[in-house]
Amino acid sequence: MTAAPPRPPRLAWVTLAYAAIALVVTWPLAAGLTRDVPGDLGDALLNIYILRWGADHLPGLFLGGERWAAFWNASIFHPEPFTLALSEHMTAQAIVAAPIIAVTGNAILAYNVIFLSTFVLSAIGAYL
Repeated sequence: MTAAPPRPPRLAWVTLAYAAIALVVTWPLAAGLTRDVPGDLGDALLNIYILRWGADHLPGLFLGGERWAAFWNASIFHPEPFTLALSEHMTAQAIVAAPIIAVTGNAILAYNVIFLSTFVLSAIGAYL
């Protein structure tokens, strides 16, 4: 008796299917991942700014001291201190966005990748 040929794991196929569905339901976003933002230009642009700020200042979180304070002193609502603490700081998302921004220099692309991944990751969680 011969063993069946190895097949890709079912989760990989499910992930690809959910990714395709996410691209279809958010179309035309996929056509302009590097320049378009979903929805209105209010929250999306604020979140793109926060992701860029977080990605640029993440090393400071690990070094502590004055750099820790600099992370929270975003350049919004100047001269008010610690303005990033008044909004979503999106630190977890900035960790994901940092490599994308470092390689491409495009915070819009990083935001869109994270935006689309929320659909896929939520669907995978429901599937599991």
